[in-house]
Amino acid sequence: ALCREMQRPEVFSAGIPGLAKASGKSAEYLSRCFRRYQGRSPMEALTALRMAYAANLLVTTAMPIVEISLECGYSSLSHFYAVFRGTYGISPAGYRKAYRME
Repeated sequence: ALCREMQRPEVFSAGIPGLAKASGKSAEYLSRCFRRYQGRSPMEALTALRMAYAANLLVTTAMPIVEISLECGYSSLSHFYAVFRGTYGISPAGYRKAYRME
């Protein structure tokens, strides 16, 4: 149920505190469970969801990148750029240009 719940932007954009609130469990408990059952940390799972959501917004909307960054839960635009580039190998602007559906 938590895996389904964490798909919601309002949950994954809130980070670990949002995930803990949605599950009613402590961050420590979530960390142990994620590592045991998914082989990754809760933050790694949240980052994957955030990046997929950001990529979708980049190609399906005209939202400014800074707004997409905030929507995904990143308060630092430079950190958002770094994580996005690390995930997709291209900047958010480059991704939008390459994959935009017009």
